[in-house]
Amino acid sequence: MRERGIDELVLAGMMSQMCIDATTRAAFDLGYRCRVAHDACAAVPISFAGVSVPVEQVHAAFMAALAAVYARVEGVLMSCSPPWPDPLPRWVESAVTDPSGFAQATGDNGPAVDGGGVQKRDAKALVG
Repeated sequence: MRERGIDELVLAGMMSQMCIDATTRAAFDLGYRCRVAHDACAAVPISFAGVSVPVEQVHAAFMAALAAVYARVEGVLMSCSPPWPDPLPRWVESAVTDPSGFAQATGDNGPAVDGGGVQKRDAKALVG
């Protein structure tokens, strides 16, 4: 990535408490500036020593820890802020020109949790 002039990474995916956490910390240690799109990440409930931790708390705890030192933790729209590629991907263009329509199209009214406790996002509009 350095050979291509990449010095800033935007991270998203699953799971917040595994790959996102480890990748962000490793990238930071390697000298990359990191952004984590918290609303494009997913978590699952976990437990330790008989204490169950709900999915929302798992996700929030890991995002808070990353935001403290390792990354700018922000929503996907902020994570994809200028400079943007030319031409813009359709989902970015839609979000910028009509944020309310983007929220409606993606169902982006906050985190959704399925019956198994997996935090999920509707990514229909994120696909070019």
